[in-house]
Amino acid sequence: MKQGKPAGGWERNPNVLLVTEQKTNRIIALDTEKDWSRPEAHLWSWAPGNDPAVRASHKDWFTLLDEVKPIVGSTKLLVTASGGAVAIVDIWRCAVTWYAYAGGNPHSAAIANDGTVFCVASEGNALAVIKTGEGTGPEQIVRLPDAHGVCFDRARRRVVALGGEKVQFFTWNERAASGTRLAADGELPLPCRIGTRTREYPGGHDLAPAGTTPAWYYVSDVDCMWLLDSEEREFEPCPLRRRVANVKSISRRVADGRTVVVRAAEQWWTDTVEEIAGPNRWTLLGSRIYKARWLNGSH
Repeated sequence: MKQGKPAGGWERNPNVLLVTEQKTNRIIALDTEKDWSRPEAHLWSWAPGNDPAVRASHKDWFTLLDEVKPIVGSTKLLVTASGGAVAIVDIWRCAVTWYAYAGGNPHSAAIANDGTVFCVASEGNALAVIKTGEGTGPEQIVRLPDAHGVCFDRARRRVVALGGEKVQFFTWNERAASGTRLAADGELPLPCRIGTRTREYPGGHDLAPAGTTPAWYYVSDVDCMWLLDSEEREFEPCPLRRRVANVKSISRRVADGRTVVVRAAEQWWTDTVEEIAGPNRWTLLGSRIYKARWLNGSH
C-alpha cells in the first residue's frame, strides 16, 4: 500500500472510496474498479499512530477513526475519531495539518467557508464550533443529544445537524462575535421515533447530501433511509431504498449520483461497502469498516 504522496494520480480517479478501517485504525483509499483483496486496489492510507504530526500524548484522541470527508477539492480529509479528535489530513503529505480535541465520542464533522469546523459528539451530546489553527478546543458548544451527523450548506450559510430523534438547523454568521456565530433556527423530528418489540429506537445516524441541490439530504435511522428537504423542512421516503437497516454512512458520487452505504453487520462495523439501488458490493476481508465516502462525493 502506498504511503505518503499519491502515485499515479489516483486522487483524480473518480472510482476511489475512502473508508475508516477500525481494526488497524487507518483511513484507506480503495479503487472500486479492482478486487479489494488485491494489493493494487489499495491506493493510499493514513494511520494516526504513524503520523509524527500527532503528538504522542494525543495519540489516544485518534482511537477508532469513524469519519472521513474530502475537503478543499479532495486534496485534504476532514477526519474524526471516537477517542475525541477532529482533524484535517493532507493527502499529499499523508499527515495531519490541524487537529483538536472535540471530546465525547465525535461521529462527524463539516467545514465552513472560512475554515471553521463543526463537530458532533454523541457522548458529549454536543455540536462544537472550532476555529482551525487556534488552540485545541471549541469556541462555542450547542447541546445536541446523541449527536451523530452534521453538514454545512455553503449557499445558505446553514448548518444541519442530526442528533437523537431530530434534525436541528442553525444559521451561520462568521462575522458575529465569537461564541455567537452559530444560532438555532428550528428543528424537525425524525419520521420514526418509536422502537419495536425487538429493540429500542436509538435515533438517527448519518446525514449526507442527497443531490445537486444543497438543501436535500439523506438521513439514516435504525431501520430506514429518508430524504430531508431542509428548505421545506420535511421528510420523504428515500427513493433508492427505504427499508434498509443499520446504515452507518451514505455517500453520493458527484459525477453520476452513484450512492454507497455501509451497514453494520457486527456491532457497529462491517467488512463490506455496497451500492444502494445497484448491484455492486466490495469486501475487505477481516476489516472493520465504519464509514465509506467517495473521494469525489458530496459531503
